[in-house]
Amino acid sequence: MIFPLVNLKQFQPTHTPDGPLKVLFASSPDSTDLLAARGIPLLLSAAERLPNVTFRLLWRPWGNSYESVAEEVRRRELLNVELPRARVTDMAVEYQNAHVTIAPFTDMLKCKPVPNSLIESLACGRPVILTNLIGVANLIEEERCGVVCQPTVDGICDAIERVSSNSKNFKFAARAATEKWFSEETFIQKYRSLYSELL
Repeated sequence: MIFPLVNLKQFQPTHTPDGPLKVLFASSPDSTDLLAARGIPLLLSAAERLPNVTFRLLWRPWGNSYESVAEEVRRRELLNVELPRARVTDMAVEYQNAHVTIAPFTDMLKCKPVPNSLIESLACGRPVILTNLIGVANLIEEERCGVVCQPTVDGICDAIERVSSNSKNFKFAARAATEKWFSEETFIQKYRSLYSELL
């Protein structure tokens, strides 16, 4: 498999931020029809169960899904959920200001097998949490740069607790895994090998 590449100069590790654990979600869907597939109901239920953890859900300024999520956050009175709606110009800062990035996907027919948010997070030295349905789950487990969980509220909460208690080790493994699998050099080498086989 040839993985997408990430700009290792743009996405750089920084010191882990102080304060309570902050979980970043950066894969917002355009349509309400995709909310369940992206795991938003699971994520909000996890936020309800973990009031001392901050959940930051970045939302793109288009589509019809934002209002539905915002209303659910208000209904549940989730004071630990941030829901900014804006076009982010520097995603590296978002990852650097978080402790972990999450992709709680439940239906891979409607989601990317290798989400950009996970790769960029790893490049910034931030571990990832993802469900076992996502294509890169095995790689994340092998490289020990994040936690793979079941697509359930219990699974997500347990994964967050694991990252919180072992964040230092995950941080170094995250950047190392990115350099190994998602660098420009690896990307070019893989394609050269592919074309050589074809020729």
